Amino acid sequence: MSNLNTITKNKGLTMNHNRYITTLKSEFSSVFTQLKTHGKSNDKDRHRAEGFLHAARVLEIMSDQDIQSLMDTVHFDIFKMTIEQRKQQQKSQQHELTDEFYKLLDLPTFIREHQAG
Repeated sequence: MSNLNTITKNKGLTMNHNRYITTLKSEFSSVFTQLKTHGKSNDKDRHRAEGFLHAARVLEIMSDQDIQSLMDTVHFDIFKMTIEQRKQQQKSQQHELTDEFYKLLDLPTFIREHQAG
């Protein structure tokens, strides 16, 4: 790694770690805001964030633990809950929708048709 540092310093390519981390945080924020607003993220923005994640690992800018911590913090700022809490909420909501669907199927057809019309 020291050889790479020498090469990049010699070419004036020193990296500003704080700027990189701020940009990564912004990428996370963009993806999570889209998820909250639209229920899914834009593929372009998600892939861009994934690229920043990969680069952070390859360039050893942040450890996996630091990346996860940053992601957790940004997620909490956007959703006001942890990633795990949101996963549980999504499972619960999906379960409720499935239950409602099957309850509807339990009704006789002529009642379902009357309710839909």
